[in-house]
Amino acid sequence: MPPVRHDAILLRQVIARVTPLGRPMLTRALALTRTLALTRALALTLVVAVLAFGVLPLAAAEPTAQLGLVSGTVAVTHGNGSAVQPAGSGLTLGPGDRIATVGRSSAIVELPGIGQIELGADTTIIIHELRTASGATAIVVEIVQGMIVNRLAPTGDARLDFSIVDPSGQAVARAAGSAAFGVGRDENGNVTVACSHCGNGVVTFPGNGSPLSSGRARTLTARGDLTESGFRGSLYDALAEGADVDGDTSTPSGNLLPPGQRTGSRDSRQTGSNERDTPNGPTGPTARIVSPSSGENVTGSTVIVRWQTIGFTIVPAAQATNPTSPQQVHVHIFLDVDPTPYLGTGVPIPLNNPNIVHTANPVVTFQNVPNGTHRASLVMATGNHVSLNPAVMDVVTFTVGGSAATVVPTPTAAPTPTQPPSIDVEATIASYIYLPDPIQIHVGDTVRWTNLDNVPDGHTVTASDHAWTSAVLNQGEQFTYTFTQVGTFTYFCEPHPFMTAFIDVQP
Repeated sequence: MPPVRHDAILLRQVIARVTPLGRPMLTRALALTRTLALTRALALTLVVAVLAFGVLPLAAAEPTAQLGLVSGTVAVTHGNGSAVQPAGSGLTLGPGDRIATVGRSSAIVELPGIGQIELGADTTIIIHELRTASGATAIVVEIVQGMIVNRLAPTGDARLDFSIVDPSGQAVARAAGSAAFGVGRDENGNVTVACSHCGNGVVTFPGNGSPLSSGRARTLTARGDLTESGFRGSLYDALAEGADVDGDTSTPSGNLLPPGQRTGSRDSRQTGSNERDTPNGPTGPTARIVSPSSGENVTGSTVIVRWQTIGFTIVPAAQATNPTSPQQVHVHIFLDVDPTPYLGTGVPIPLNNPNIVHTANPVVTFQNVPNGTHRASLVMATGNHVSLNPAVMDVVTFTVGGSAATVVPTPTAAPTPTQPPSIDVEATIASYIYLPDPIQIHVGDTVRWTNLDNVPDGHTVTASDHAWTSAVLNQGEQFTYTFTQVGTFTYFCEPHPFMTAFIDVQP
């Protein structure tokens, strides 16, 4: 009798995909195949089971998230309470994770196959949901404070339900497909949503309300007023204007800076430029040199150029599967070399010039740069080293001032200071968050908090029972406290009572 091992293996695979109600029948059929080579009976059993009980569909892949491009300092508090600060690109994110940009920093949360969320300066969001169910991809993000720009371009057949909620859990804005829109929430609870590309009613605001059109912005104030207007600037401009609807001046720092200095929006325009986003959509992917900045004086002969892009897929030239595709690009950094002959001309950028670096690495180092004024240029190019057309580039001019002089201090008599307590835990206050949280220490340990936020009211570190408290801490100021009792202690910020954290003191 011929072996039936192949049929048995196949049947086991089918059993795993059949509903629980149909599994006993198929299990009995599997036992039968061990003794009888009844191919027709096996096939008939499979057909009956599938028709009667149904085969479970393969589960759709769950959406994922990770930290993408980071500029400045970003703090991430995972749902399990662990914290990463500063957090770097590539960090895996999941439901319950809180992401905060500190000061004039920015970050991108990548949602592969769906799009990205760009966080502006002094911005905090929480990822609440990343799931796929009933053929729909559901993503829920809470905006605690600040400004975010969402660029969505979902792939595949799954429906998209992308929701932005406020701290109360109320839906602020919802998107059902490809869109580019920003959401801003200030300290007072005023929420603004602005669309640069949201046709066919893709984005609704507030909640499941009326659709928002491209080139329009709406603001819902904390007291319930709803206003709408058109805008011609960038999404960050529209969100900043909405934050001032009540004359509020607490718009997160960095988002109201002059053009050319907006860290949150990575706006590379020079003051007075007429380059703007159009009402029909953003101007497209951008790239810029982060450092050195124009006018900066660099000490020493080593110059480190840092760059960042948005909206590009960066692929090293050697790994480009389609060398002429504008979807697979890399960066060229020119030091004191005029890039004009290569901008949009189709002429490949030379490979043998040491002052032209071809790279996908966001950090480029030039050694032995002489004193004087220098110019660094960034040019985006395809895998065959040909500039994009129209060209995407940035230029900065800086000065190298030579090596730093060695300063020999003059010895002076100084009184012996009182020995300060040793610091066992360093903690921070950033983007209205205490980190780490909770703090786990032992009796006799000392904790030092440093305030990294630049906010008008400052922050405090105050025990919930007011047994101890700091003074109001401005940016850069510190508070130190030694814990002498076992217990779990809650503390908060008096100017901002929603800020709370815990300390667990063990023997």
